[in-house]
Amino acid sequence: LETNATLTSLSIRDNNIGVDGATKIATALERKATLTSLNLSMNDIGDEGAAKIATALETNATLATLNLSSNMIGCDGAAKIATALETNGTLTSLDISYNCIGDKGAAELATALERNGTLNWLRLWLGNEIGHESAAKLRAVTTRKGIEVSRLPREE
Repeated sequence: LETNATLTSLSIRDNNIGVDGATKIATALERKATLTSLNLSMNDIGDEGAAKIATALETNATLATLNLSSNMIGCDGAAKIATALETNGTLTSLDISYNCIGDKGAAELATALERNGTLNWLRLWLGNEIGHESAAKLRAVTTRKGIEVSRLPREE
């Protein structure tokens, strides 16, 4: 991946790459900027792997679509992704559904989306145990910024 100059889309969905694999992918994203779409869903990368990918997102200037669904990412990993979103200027689509980001991770993401200028599609509600208060904060930010959000809970 680090030496490939033409690959723009990569799906390694459901390959159990774990933290080690996420670290290698992150290193490649930092060094080689050709990927525009990356599907890492169902790979059990956890918070540590998410942090590695987040670090790469801070400097990567090509990735537009990222799927991190079903990776056992908790609030700490979501916070790292949120920090990366504050400076990343290319990511337009992010799927972090079916993780465990909870209210704290959702709040971090909402704050980051205030500063992000490129994300226009976000999928995070499914399986993340986000309460109504955090969902309302996300809804307010995404509505104001025109970000399409897949599956936030209904307002009560």
